[in-house]
Formats: sequence, structure tokens, C-alpha cells
Amino acid sequence: MATVYAISSGTIGSNQSVFVNDNATFTASATNADTYQWQVSTDGGVSYNTISNGSEYSGVQTLTLTVNSVEINKNGYLYQILVSKSGSSCLSNPSSSALLSVKVKTVITNKRITYRVKKN
Repeated sequence: MATVYAISSGTIGSNQSVFVNDNATFTASATNADTYQWQVSTDGGVSYNTISNGSEYSGVQTLTLTVNSVEINKNGYLYQILVSKSGSSCLSNPSSSALLSVKVKTVITNKRITYRVKKN
């Protein structure tokens, strides 16, 4: 008798808003899944590309993705997670996406003294 698996599904938490050079963390939850792969869209969700661990990302095969030292060029990127169950013949299911917003810290210079201010 063949093993029957329920369809795997994943959900991402809230969108993330960070300042340049801070880390952003996306957290997902999954049902009936034990295999995870994060993806990024740089074109507004038209297409998604698989990402790898390295200097830009960590945790790409876990439920928690960290975007390391975010640069301004990542503003507007969308992230999703593919989830699946080992041994299942079902394809990986993508979650909905979460948006990364990147803000620039304000710099105020007065009489050769520079102040860095985090705007809300």
C-alpha cells in the first residue's frame, strides 16, 4: 500500500522594513513539510529565483531566512518559500510572498559634526 501524504503548505510572516546595512529576517511556518527553499523576486513577483547561503543570505533551507547587511538595491524585493515533504511525489508548493522595504538613515551635518538619525 502506498503512503499518502497531505499536501504541504507554507506561510510567511509579515513584510520586513529595515535600514540599510541592518539584517532582515523572514520567518515561515509549514504544514506537512520537512524540506524548505527560499526564493527571491527582483521583478515584482513575475519570476522567482532560488537563493543560496553566502554573504547575502543565511538559512535558505530553513523556516527562517536572514538577509544579511541589506543594501538599498534590495528595496522592493519579494521573498517566498517552497515547501515539500520528503518521499512525497507532490511538487514543492510556494507560499505567498513577503516584501522587503529598505530605508536610508538620515544624516544631519552641523558645524562639521555628523549625526545619524533613524527615522520612523
